[in-house]
Amino acid sequence: MATISKKLNNILKSKFGLSENEISKLDEEKGWDIVNAVNKPKKETKVAICFTGFNDFEKSYLVNMAKENNMHHAHNVTQSCVFLCCGPDPGKLKLKAANDTGVMIITRDEFKTLIESGDLQNVVAKEVEKRNYSFE
Repeated sequence: MATISKKLNNILKSKFGLSENEISKLDEEKGWDIVNAVNKPKKETKVAICFTGFNDFEKSYLVNMAKENNMHHAHNVTQSCVFLCCGPDPGKLKLKAANDTGVMIITRDEFKTLIESGDLQNVVAKEVEKRNYSFE
């Protein structure tokens, strides 16, 4: 029979509803493992977008807009990207990668419209469903 701290004992009783018998079977480490497993914050998943073909000023503006809207700026096109946003001079390799992986290719104006219209989540949901892809 292991002995655990009073603090841990109280947490396991009040927050997890464990009985004295159940608690008596735990040591300090296992008890805290239970507490930490439940209290571990879930990692927030962000939609990935890659930008190509913009000057530094415009790209910086668009990256900030993406981050303000809870998106992840991907420096390269990957399977986890949902969008490749193209400017006037898009990179051929990024376009090829987007086409090869099924990443949605959009313009700067389409990106801004998605943000301003509030339709971003609907479009992302459709893309995820189309690709049968899970962010989790």
